[in-house]
Amino acid sequence: LVASGSLDDNSVSLLYRAVRPLVRSDEHDSRVQKRAYKVLAEICEKHKEFVTSEERLNEMTDLMVDSIVTCQVSARHMRLKCMAYIVQGFDSSNQAHMAVIPKIMGEV
Repeated sequence: LVASGSLDDNSVSLLYRAVRPLVRSDEHDSRVQKRAYKVLAEICEKHKEFVTSEERLNEMTDLMVDSIVTCQVSARHMRLKCMAYIVQGFDSSNQAHMAVIPKIMGEV
């Protein structure tokens, strides 16, 4: 569903709220977190305006920064894809967008 890009903003928001706790937690099987990151990467790729909106940008930044501690080895590739898609969606003339790059790319 996410890959098709046919979800509306409410559906994307609901899916994001469902995936967020799975990304933050390492209590589940590593496959669960990897799939959660995969869904999040698809959201970041297909719904850039959702991810880079003013109300969501700080939340996404905090999620990417805070989740490094709980990220399973098998999910790291998808996590890096999420960060790449977020940065690709930025507008270079927007100062708020440019201020986020050093925060989430510090580990790269």
